[in-house]
Amino acid sequence: MTSKVKAAIIGSGNIGTDLHMGIANSLAAVEAVAARIDGSVAGMGAGAGNTPLEVFVAVLHRMGVETEIDMWKLMDVAEDMIED
Repeated sequence: MTSKVKAAIIGSGNIGTDLHMGIANSLAAVEAVAARIDGSVAGMGAGAGNTPLEVFVAVLHRMGVETEIDMWKLMDVAEDMIED
C-alpha cells in the first residue's frame, strides 16, 4: 500500500461487513486502487454493509497512510450522532 492515499467519505455501493470483514475488505479495495470506500459512523449503516469509518481511518493512520481526514473530528461526529 502506498504511503499516500487521498481518501474521501462518499456514499454509494458497499464493501460488506458480514462477519466483520468491512475493514479487511476496505483495505484490500484501497490496495486495489479503489476510487472510494463506503462507510458510516457510529454504527449507522453497518447493517447495509458500510465500513465503520472511525475504525477504518484509525487503521489507515496506524499504518502510516495519509488520508487528509481528521480522525478526531470524525470521532466527534460519531459521538454527536449517538447523543442525539
